[in-house]
Amino acid sequence: MDDERTQCDDDGTVRNSLGDLIQFVYGEYGMEGAFVEKQTIDPFALNDEQFTHRYRVDVMDPEGSFMPRVLQVGIDDSSLELQSKLDQEYGRIAEDHCLLRDFVFPRTPTTQPHYLPVNLYRILENSKQIFHINSRKPSDCDPAYVVDTIEELGKRLVVVRGDDAISREGQSNATLLFRMHVRSTLASRNILEEHHLTREAFDWVVGEIETTFNQSVVYPGDLQCSRYRSSTGGHHAPTLCSMVLTSIIVIWCFCAIW
Repeated sequence: MDDERTQCDDDGTVRNSLGDLIQFVYGEYGMEGAFVEKQTIDPFALNDEQFTHRYRVDVMDPEGSFMPRVLQVGIDDSSLELQSKLDQEYGRIAEDHCLLRDFVFPRTPTTQPHYLPVNLYRILENSKQIFHINSRKPSDCDPAYVVDTIEELGKRLVVVRGDDAISREGQSNATLLFRMHVRSTLASRNILEEHHLTREAFDWVVGEIETTFNQSVVYPGDLQCSRYRSSTGGHHAPTLCSMVLTSIIVIWCFCAIW
């Protein structure tokens, strides 16, 4: 039965005790199953008109720009440079929208949830409570700063390390859905008009996302329980710690009854 014991190797692959390759990346995403939650990628359920209304920002058009009194006086909200950054942001999210609907999930109902690490909406709600966000108060968070910060965050979300072509492809595939989720959820219009985050709160959100993501990654030497867990890709499969903890609780309850 030793060949059924698997672990994540130093190169990120999953191998059994004989060194046989089981998976190139654990669970295809390299995420520990205990940290994966059911979430929804927002653009997936939107039609083209709804998508444009939610994510397209045109600072040259008063009707398509940010809502009045969302930004503090003095923050750039109408320059050509800002519009260029907002167009880049919209273009990336639009590509994600098409990729999701036409390639990744072409036959999946739009109401179908997805299993991803890091509950972004929970972090956003926590930030609003911690920093006492007032939705009626203009934000000091520059839209251009939001776009640049999210772009840099995506580069730091690493699952597969290496500079060779195969590693880069594996890294891109492993983080594809989560990076889509981050870009759409933390789009500048959402941050400023829906969540009304200040710059301090926004920086805290970005830091929490990166920290929680890194905690969710399966690291080399992490022992998996059995062939069952490898076959499930890590999703919905119990970890060794959770299985032991469950057994202890069951024994304790049984002793308490008797």
